[in-house]
Amino acid sequence: MAYTKIRDYHDGTFGLLVFDSSKEKYTQIARGKKGIINLKRSEVRAESIDLKAELHKKTFIEVYEEFVKSKLDEAAHAHAGVKYESVKPYEIYFRKYIKPYFSQRILIKEMTPQIHVVPFFLKLREVGLKWVTANNVVKTFKTCMKFAVLHQYTKSIGAFAEWSARKDTATRSRNPSEMKYKKTKMISLQEAKKVFFHLLPAKENKDIRAWQKFALVSTFMFTGMRMSEVRGLRWEAINFKVGKMLVDHSVTGYGGSLVKEVKAKGSDRIILLHPHLRKILLAYKGLLTYHFTGRKMPLVFPSLRNTGGIVPLADRTITNWLKLTYADLGFAKVSIKKKATNDSDGYVQLLECKFGHAVTRTFRHLFCTALYDAQKKYPVLDNNFTKGQSGHEQYETFAELYGDHKNFDTSTEHEEEQRLAIEKALPIGLENNQI
Repeated sequence: MAYTKIRDYHDGTFGLLVFDSSKEKYTQIARGKKGIINLKRSEVRAESIDLKAELHKKTFIEVYEEFVKSKLDEAAHAHAGVKYESVKPYEIYFRKYIKPYFSQRILIKEMTPQIHVVPFFLKLREVGLKWVTANNVVKTFKTCMKFAVLHQYTKSIGAFAEWSARKDTATRSRNPSEMKYKKTKMISLQEAKKVFFHLLPAKENKDIRAWQKFALVSTFMFTGMRMSEVRGLRWEAINFKVGKMLVDHSVTGYGGSLVKEVKAKGSDRIILLHPHLRKILLAYKGLLTYHFTGRKMPLVFPSLRNTGGIVPLADRTITNWLKLTYADLGFAKVSIKKKATNDSDGYVQLLECKFGHAVTRTFRHLFCTALYDAQKKYPVLDNNFTKGQSGHEQYETFAELYGDHKNFDTSTEHEEEQRLAIEKALPIGLENNQI
């Protein structure tokens, strides 16, 4: 800010003097009545503020927080091209890792990967983060730096343009397998059958909750739909006469709102209904119609808490159901946590699970792997059909994701016959007592 003085000439006028650093003295730049001089003084001070210097005082933490807010605001806009699910990780990373563990004093203009990001990455590893998670966190720094350049908080992203935790010897893991993204653990066909029959209600059982749970898990199993797609499924999207289901809605965003959009290009699709799923959904619909008598019932899986069928079932409710089911069958160990608000449901903490934390996505891998496996037996299931049923734009993506699962069918029914066939195919062996 400029240094100024006001000189009183005792004749009703005043002079405005501004310090000239080049001459190291004050120079008068205006003279007039007091009100005019005070106004002129304010203008000089305002114009003299080095705005760039002020911007450069912003810390990385401040800029990252601003960056997160801008992304969330974009996602909240009805016509924006970004989805909440795409930007949600920024908010999580900032809250859980960046704000608690990154220095609050580092200025945005000072940021460098070697001096600031490497120690932060190693700190995340020390507190227990897996290499892949720590890498996901620091990869967002480059995106944030680009945001800072656009807002003129810094001139360029500098070394962030080339830096990678995977290439840097200081951050690269000694165990190469640790740096690979883990493939979703897939439930096998035999395990899926156990889940199916465990949830199947008895004929005389008309409990809508039991049927909703069974119908929902069956939909995951027989369609490979994503969580957001199942929650957004509408009755008008199912044509029972022709046995087809349209997937073009999902539940996304802060409050779980129903929107006419799906995860990505190619995800909107028409699924052929499995004959058993058709029977299950029809039986379930009859009970649901009775439950919501006289009310509009647009959603296939609505909350049953007096909402008239218009509020989607919470994702926490769905994952709790599956965690408990897996625990019943010996596939997982869980702990029931009650909330301080005395929430009657609470939540189910997954202590360990055969399928990791992908408690619903494991069925998507089962369905897609079944499609890939069936292609070898049934030529009618061409590449275009299988990628379309699974909701992928490219068949190559579909094949890469689901083509290397080895545990689709773990049945041992013909294992002995298979073993004998292999023995005959390779007649190389040991005589009695050779070993």
